[in-house]
Amino acid sequence: MIRFAFFVDGSNLFGALKGMGTEVDDYQAFFNHLYKAAEQQWRSCVGAGQNANTILQHVYLLHPV
Repeated sequence: MIRFAFFVDGSNLFGALKGMGTEVDDYQAFFNHLYKAAEQQWRSCVGAGQNANTILQHVYLLHPV
């Protein structure tokens, strides 16, 4: 089994989104999108085919105040 992890720096992400004037209505869907993008990049870097199983185990959401 090959494992990978990706980390999102929430403060920088929210700051960048705010700087672009972008609002996110559904953070769960947004982080799922980021996960899929990270998963695709991981697959291409390690040569994992589409048959390799992956699972998103933990999502920690910090909402801006």
